Amino acid sequence: MKYLIVLALCLAAVTAVTLTKEEIKERLKAAHDKCQADSHTAVDEEEVKVFRDSKGKGQAPANIGPHNLCISKTLKWQNADGKVNKELLKERITAHIEDASKVDGILNECAVDKENEVATANNIFKCLLKHHATVDH
Repeated sequence: MKYLIVLALCLAAVTAVTLTKEEIKERLKAAHDKCQADSHTAVDEEEVKVFRDSKGKGQAPANIGPHNLCISKTLKWQNADGKVNKELLKERITAHIEDASKVDGILNECAVDKENEVATANNIFKCLLKHHATVDH
């Protein structure tokens, strides 16, 4: 009986942590809005749209690095020290990639700590955009 209670609690905890695509989209928008409100991390909205539409191949908007870092830390994709939170990022990738066999490959490419926290954030966003593994905000 004790095992069933523990199992039920574990399943409830896992279910509570799993977010729907809509909840992820709402959190991404809230993080974007928060970062836009700070003059140190704000970016031109039109430049972001053009860059996103180019799938990351066009000209990156001015200040995109600090903006990406702000969003990434707000969403806890990166920890306070700038290192990638691989478990959380994997959950987010899994929510947007239908083919589960591709998730680990995308994670291995996107969840890489670079030379500094801004470069890490830029890599996360560019890589997720490349793999269509995130939602628009």
